[in-house]
Amino acid sequence: MLPIYAENLLVTVTVFILLSWAFYLPLRGGQLFNGPVFCAALSGYFAAYVTKVLGWPVPIGFVGGVLFSGICSFGLSFILAPLTMFQMAVVTIALIFIVQTTFRNLEFLGGVIGMSGIPGIENILIVCAVSIVVCVVFLNRLDKSRWGRAMEAVERDRDMASAMGVDITKMSVVLQIVSGTMGGLAGVIYTFNLGTVHPEIFGFGQLLYCYTIVFVGGRDTPWGTLIFAPILWLIPEFFPKAIAEFRNVVFGAIIIIFLLFRPKGVIDKTLISALGRTFRFRKA
Repeated sequence: MLPIYAENLLVTVTVFILLSWAFYLPLRGGQLFNGPVFCAALSGYFAAYVTKVLGWPVPIGFVGGVLFSGICSFGLSFILAPLTMFQMAVVTIALIFIVQTTFRNLEFLGGVIGMSGIPGIENILIVCAVSIVVCVVFLNRLDKSRWGRAMEAVERDRDMASAMGVDITKMSVVLQIVSGTMGGLAGVIYTFNLGTVHPEIFGFGQLLYCYTIVFVGGRDTPWGTLIFAPILWLIPEFFPKAIAEFRNVVFGAIIIIFLLFRPKGVIDKTLISALGRTFRFRKA
């Protein structure tokens, strides 16, 4: 059995892998959708309230929180789908602050202090492992499907993809629903692991961490996120306290450097193709 500290680190890494994949997916379709952060907040608060206050069983609260975030994403997607990339980025950032402010002022949800004493999940590491496997299989299969090729076409040239028959609005709706649901899954796991939830958990800090992971790991493939989320999250944990307090500054600087000098990230399709050829050559 792992020590509590190690278990918490692994769960936190899982949460940021799931959240970063939730950001990665819309980016593959040419969208800057920041919804995973407020979807994580909505699902976390929903699961906390129904299990602690209403007395629902934890498994039902878990599933209910994920479904709630998906339903909210579904409702918002019809408003957000027609927006341009820039408009969607601004609107969804505004929604993060709206959701945060709303939770700060809802006394029945604990207000600024939030809610504590939330029941935990037994065998949470197994839940995390299953979540990671299911999501990576889904993303990998999606990347190789017709939808994956259509998403890549939209990212490269939105107008050309539309002229070729890609229904961009439908794609935007679907990507937002899946992204929001994935963010909701991360929020529920995070809430049940901490045993507490408050508005400051879900804010700009999470947004910054996730974009750092995606842009460093690579936004062409889900494998970069899977590899670099543990690295980027765990390394600062071992920094001296004086340096660790500047985590946001470090992550911000990393994003700027990668966007300027390697916008595709460390792991892109060129690298994956080269590794694939090398592996096939050695196998032969």
